[in-house]
Amino acid sequence: HGTFSPQTLEIGGSVTATLTFTTPTTVKTDKSGAFKIALMDNNDAGLAADLLSTGSSSNPLYENLPGYMVEFDVNKTDDSDDIGFRKHNVPNTTGRFLATTSEWTALGDGANVGYGFAANTEYVVVVRVTRTGADTADIFSSLSQGGTLLDSHTETDDSGIANNFGMLGVWVNSGVFGSTNAAGLNVDNGITF
Repeated sequence: HGTFSPQTLEIGGSVTATLTFTTPTTVKTDKSGAFKIALMDNNDAGLAADLLSTGSSSNPLYENLPGYMVEFDVNKTDDSDDIGFRKHNVPNTTGRFLATTSEWTALGDGANVGYGFAANTEYVVVVRVTRTGADTADIFSSLSQGGTLLDSHTETDDSGIANNFGMLGVWVNSGVFGSTNAAGLNVDNGITF
């Protein structure tokens, strides 16, 4: 994750994250919601530190942190790949951030379009939150390869919205992009942003 100067959205205002990344030589198949990107509040100066959170360990700085997650399926074998949206539960006491969906409320999923991620390929993801009213917001995301739009979707949060943002988080489930944890050049161990 990374932090930036917190921005409170006025009605009609939006915050957008655009991420360009390249996949490694190995991309696994049949992984539901395995690639996650979140736009979150930056409600504690401690969030700027290099923090650890896993599926089995928690961090109290991630508790009660308003924000939204976009999750991408990776190479579903039944071509049901889609974009899903979640809102972080506030309050929550789990503190595992993107390592689990248990502290998130599902807002909805897009159509199953079977987009797929190829090896050694550049992609662009856009995530945008737009405040549309006093207590409503639209969450949008798209996935593109080159100049080709592979999928896009918008969901509306119609109550208890998050409207202050200052943190961007990224999570990929273990073994989805890459086959090793070894250090070095040209090693097949993750995505490059």
